[in-house]
Amino acid sequence: MSQATTHFAAASPRLLRYLAELGLARPEVSRQHFTQRLGALFDLQDSIAIAAVHGGLGKPGPAALPATDVTSLFLAGRGAILRSAARAFDPDGGARIRFPGLDPADPAARATSMEVEPYLGFYRAQQSDAEHRVRRLQLQVREASAGRSAQLDQLCALDAVLARSMSARTRGFFSAIPRLLQTHFETLRASYRPQGTDEAEAAALWQQTLQRYRLDMRGMLLAEIETRLLPVTGLVEAVEAHQMKETHD
Repeated sequence: MSQATTHFAAASPRLLRYLAELGLARPEVSRQHFTQRLGALFDLQDSIAIAAVHGGLGKPGPAALPATDVTSLFLAGRGAILRSAARAFDPDGGARIRFPGLDPADPAARATSMEVEPYLGFYRAQQSDAEHRVRRLQLQVREASAGRSAQLDQLCALDAVLARSMSARTRGFFSAIPRLLQTHFETLRASYRPQGTDEAEAAALWQQTLQRYRLDMRGMLLAEIETRLLPVTGLVEAVEAHQMKETHD
């Protein structure tokens, strides 16, 4: 993996840091005018739904799970999502859709494996699976977090509204990643320089290049999943903070 050519803040999201390390994006995160930029993402219908949540909720019902169980639910779900994604890059991982491999014993397969689209199709399939799994986990955590206080119920309701409002926009943001991975593939392919005319040696060298791309893509997907999980992480942290406050009161 190439070294980042610029410095970036340790607090930057892992996905931005990873993109910077691959030389695919600038790592700086502008926090100027954050409220205005966030507000521009929501239309009138979204604003009405958000205002309705802020209008107040009824008396909270009983909590579905203790705070510790909400955390355990999140950690188990997060681990399952990350393991499923990692298995897709393991030739022996048993995943239904796996990273397209190159048969080292077939030098003629090198030409086919140098086309980028099969890898991008694989990544898009992993994105779709991750989106579905994260959305399901978010719903489970939200349902388990409700019923503790009026503030947490309001937060859960707001989380549901924002999840609906942001789904299409979020999908659009993440759709840029395959295009960046295409650029990275083309860079690696351009630097592929087999020496001599021996087909077996040329195939072995391309296999090394392809394995580097596999590892880079794997790291990208895991970083993307962590970014997708940020709203769920925030909800879990709110439940833990609420529990800690109750314990000390």
